[in-house]
Amino acid sequence: MLYDHKPCYHDLFFKRVIAVKMITVSYKGSSKRINAAVVYMNHLFIYPPFLQAIDKHRCFDMADVQPSQLAEVIRYTELQMNVREYFSPKPLHKTHSYDDPEDKRNLYLNRWTIDRPLHSLCNTLMHQCVHALNYIWDIYYFGHGDNNPEGKENTAPFRIAQFAQQLVANNKKIFETMIHEEQSDIQAIEETNIANVQEMLCEEGIMCFHDHLIILGDEEQ
Repeated sequence: MLYDHKPCYHDLFFKRVIAVKMITVSYKGSSKRINAAVVYMNHLFIYPPFLQAIDKHRCFDMADVQPSQLAEVIRYTELQMNVREYFSPKPLHKTHSYDDPEDKRNLYLNRWTIDRPLHSLCNTLMHQCVHALNYIWDIYYFGHGDNNPEGKENTAPFRIAQFAQQLVANNKKIFETMIHEEQSDIQAIEETNIANVQEMLCEEGIMCFHDHLIILGDEEQ
């Protein structure tokens, strides 16, 4: 069995693996919903059914690594991920996250779209964790090319996120596609603070003061 022995692949493949370590996700914000999703995430990385789902998968599109190898990478890699929040400059686009161009260990969640089920948040977080793993394991590729999700369901980030979501939801049929922030908006996100976003939305009549209290407060259920 995959989980009853130590890694047995060649030294190059496991040059960054520390068997006693694991992937961990941390969050220092105030959202109870995100905190709960982070708890699920940290259990998934050592949860046998999750790892076995990856190990037994036939193949991942666009990847040059076997599913069994990728399962080993997830199980034995030391990686600290940090969840952060941001306001998308286009709140009506329903985007979920974006890739930090400077530090792939940062997982960004769009504050406009965190009011969704925990299994959906886990889908987003797992998707971004797979991207971070690929950044570390750059001798392989298991991404999905550009951010257009069409036809990418069986790439590693989307499919592994699906496995995570189904286990958290306890529903083998559930699946949603993570929506990436448009690349052209990332610079605007990094240069715009929360106050500026609120002022813009008020001027456009998109939000009222009560909406601000809901989003910025601790009223997540």
